[in-house]
Amino acid sequence: MTTTAAPPSRPGRLIILGTLCSLSVALFASWWFVARDAQPSDTVSPEQLVSGGGTGSSISGEATEGQPAPDATFLTFDGSTTKLSDLRGRTVVINFWASSCAPCLAEMPAIESVFRQLDGNGWSRAGLGAPVEFLGVDVSEASQPGRAMIRKTGVTYPQARDPKGVLVQGFGGIALPHTVVIGPDGVVKTLHNKAVDAGELRALLGVT
Repeated sequence: MTTTAAPPSRPGRLIILGTLCSLSVALFASWWFVARDAQPSDTVSPEQLVSGGGTGSSISGEATEGQPAPDATFLTFDGSTTKLSDLRGRTVVINFWASSCAPCLAEMPAIESVFRQLDGNGWSRAGLGAPVEFLGVDVSEASQPGRAMIRKTGVTYPQARDPKGVLVQGFGGIALPHTVVIGPDGVVKTLHNKAVDAGELRALLGVT
């Protein structure tokens, strides 16, 4: 003989409904904490960023203030490469950033203003003995968010990528943003592991 289970009583239905509501609240809370943590923070460590893959960026050695800069190859957004050793005889400013880094968003237009001041013959008018090369480096991202960040900030100085985060760590970066200044002699002058404004950058470069 086949028996049919009796439908749950009213108290039983209330218990089931309460359980479902609790599960929904728990799932929403879990989603909210994940979404909150994904928002831009004051600083972003290279380890927190998800690698965007790709090849072409490499570094030999580690940067130390007062010592010759390690030779590094930077992968540009158009797929070509730039070698740091090819820039010898010029002061080089390297700024590491990411689209998930809120201070980077505020900092990049300030760097752009100094770049425009020193571009062309501006470096000689500013009292510098050698031209200045600027290079932004997007760390550990796919190219799409990096390109969007470049458009958003309006920067026009050259931009490269560090898809695996090897360059930023080789240049002493423990958080983003991170700015490196290398002298015309190829010696590392400054490892600046925090945001920089236009006035601070001019001071780091010795602009008069």
